[in-house]
Amino acid sequence: MIQREIEIFDKKNEELISILEVFIPDEVLFNYYKDYREEDPCLFYSYEIYEKDRAFYSKYITIEFDFIKYDYFLSCSSI
Repeated sequence: MIQREIEIFDKKNEELISILEVFIPDEVLFNYYKDYREEDPCLFYSYEIYEKDRAFYSKYITIEFDFIKYDYFLSCSSI
């Protein structure tokens, strides 16, 4: 089973600050990241989350993105 997460890293020292579980249906993620599906059909790679992605993620999680202090990545792990 795959678990989707958002990893949050401090921009200054690249330290992992937090990992948040994400409960976004795969079909929604697959549609949003459709340009990456040819190379990564199941979205197993990590994908950086940018300011332009804020509105998409805000529909599914309550997080106060701070793109000045932190880098965000969508990742997955096996559970």
